[in-house]
Amino acid sequence: MKRLMTVVAVALLFAGCASKPPKWVVKGGNTFKDSGAKVFYGVGAITGVQNRPLAVTAADNRARAEVGKLFEVYIASLMKDYTMSTSGGAAVSAKTPATEQQSIDQAVKTFSAATLSGVTIVDRWTDPKDKTEYSLARLDLDKFRASVENMKELNSTLREHIRKNAEKSFDSLAAVALLASSLLTVGLLTGCAGKRVERVDPGKTIDLSGRWNDTDSRLVAEAVIKDALDRPWVPNFSQRHQGRPPTVIVGTVVNKSAEHISIETFTKDLERELTNSGRVTFVASKGEREEVRQERVDQQTQSSQQTAKGLGKETGADYMLKGTINTIQDQQGGTQVVFYQVTLEMVDLETNAKVWFGDKKIKKVIAKTRFGF
Repeated sequence: MKRLMTVVAVALLFAGCASKPPKWVVKGGNTFKDSGAKVFYGVGAITGVQNRPLAVTAADNRARAEVGKLFEVYIASLMKDYTMSTSGGAAVSAKTPATEQQSIDQAVKTFSAATLSGVTIVDRWTDPKDKTEYSLARLDLDKFRASVENMKELNSTLREHIRKNAEKSFDSLAAVALLASSLLTVGLLTGCAGKRVERVDPGKTIDLSGRWNDTDSRLVAEAVIKDALDRPWVPNFSQRHQGRPPTVIVGTVVNKSAEHISIETFTKDLERELTNSGRVTFVASKGEREEVRQERVDQQTQSSQQTAKGLGKETGADYMLKGTINTIQDQQGGTQVVFYQVTLEMVDLETNAKVWFGDKKIKKVIAKTRFGF
């Protein structure tokens, strides 16, 4: 990477410290110029995982997610400039504001999907002290610019805007990154700074970025499952089946939002609420069943006849829970409003009838503060 003075200062600082991590671990992810190329870098880290392959995979995924976050900021800047340049202009005079907004929203989703395929892991490091795994992910701006030419769903005006302003928006973001890096270096030069870790109640609500978090996942799962189980389909099923509770499986929950959301965490929250309710029987998901089935097959030859579990005795699900997560974002100046809508439905697996339909909405106002001296 380009040797900025801030990086040199940090490198000299760590030369006198006990451990010497790579420069990218110290510097962290952001936008930089690397040997003339303009690059997005993301750093992922994880600690406390004993299985190293799992830890490496988790660090890699977090590094890719960090690149995705940087790219979202970059695209937001690029689209803001595009909106300002085209509003009221001849290029969009035939379009209504709603149509133009739809075009921008579609472009953001297209860019986000295309970005993930271009991110690569270029370096890894393990801290010898606490075994923390670090990964470095990279996305080249030139790859993004080249992919834009193949995105036929983009209109010609937007494609031309990206062609002319991709580097300008990157340079603006890089300037902010340099300022942040300089401020961080000032703090580090006071000595070899360590980490400050505070244990908090897992149920405590902590909003740092304003994005979807563990609290949102838990609260939404609790609300929608309570609503679903209080509806008539549960007692109606039991009446038709001699008091037997319905058997439910969680299917696919699709993230249609513009940000990264851990769908696995959310589906586990849904599964927990269903299982702990005691009002339905919950069976393992598709991925989990494969592992359990393989274990049963192994037992046929490796376990005693008395303890081996028989084949073909699984409990089939009566209903499948499916859904989507959508977001709507609005921004003016330093204030942003993010609206989340989680929509779920319960589908009868025998008849395809939808026996329950529910949603949960969350609205967040995110106000950015400015630096003051």
